[in-house]
Parts: sequence; structure tokens; C-alpha cells
Amino acid sequence: MDEALEYDSIVQNYWKFLYTDWPIIDRVKHHRTEIAAVNDIDSIKTFVLKRLGPIPVFFFLTVIFGTRAYSCPYRNVEKGFMLLYVLVKGVSLSDMAEYIPKASFHTVHKEFYMYNPAALNRLLTTMLSEMFSTLKSRHLAAERNPDPFKN
Repeated sequence: MDEALEYDSIVQNYWKFLYTDWPIIDRVKHHRTEIAAVNDIDSIKTFVLKRLGPIPVFFFLTVIFGTRAYSCPYRNVEKGFMLLYVLVKGVSLSDMAEYIPKASFHTVHKEFYMYNPAALNRLLTTMLSEMFSTLKSRHLAAERNPDPFKN
């Protein structure tokens, strides 16, 4: 197969998320709770985006995290940013009390990691093996990188 066609095939099969809209989540329960503001969410977003870049953040928020509704009266996207912040910055769950109540963050953390760990593990393992870790995909991506990133 021609390398350009193979690259396009990899992008089309495994990187579709780049061309999809944000997921829409139908809420099963309709609470009367108003959406609450996360303290200093802009600094969290800035830190995460600077450290990871927009594509990995978009990928996490739309493909991995944003596929279901999570408890607590905060925007789903902001909950996802907070989880990424904990992972990237290495702060403890208790440290997140600066932004939202500790119990609320613990609930989001628990719902993401502990409600279905086997499915999350399967999803991440599959994505890592098919999207990022093949020699062919890395070679083809390197060829198409812009000049400053050629190596």
C-alpha cells in the first residue's frame, strides 16, 4: 500500500476524533442544581493546554472522558480538565479542594476511574496500541510533520 494512503487510512480509522463535534450527553436525571463555577478554572486550563497541547486535551475530553455525565454541579469539560490537571501536575486529590470541594472532586475521580476500570483499561490499551505505538504510524507521521518538527 502506498505510504500516503496508509497514513490516510490510519488517520481515518483511529484519529476520527479530530473531525468530530463535542459529545452531547443526555442526562438521565434532571436536577435542579445550578451549574457551579470552578475556582480559577482558567489557570487549570492554561496549565494543561500549555503542558499537553490542544490535540491531546481535545482527545481526552471528547473520546475518553466526555462520553458520559458525571455527578456534581460543574461543567463536564471542566471536570475533565481538573482530572488532567491532577495527572499532569501531580497534585493530590486533597489539593484540588482549592478549586472545588474535596468531596465533589473525589466523586468525579471515583466515577471516572472506579466505576468501570476494565472498560477504561481496554479502551486505553487498544488506543495506545493502534493509535500511537506502531512503528509504521510513527514513521508516517514523522514524514508529514512540519519542518520545525522533522526528525
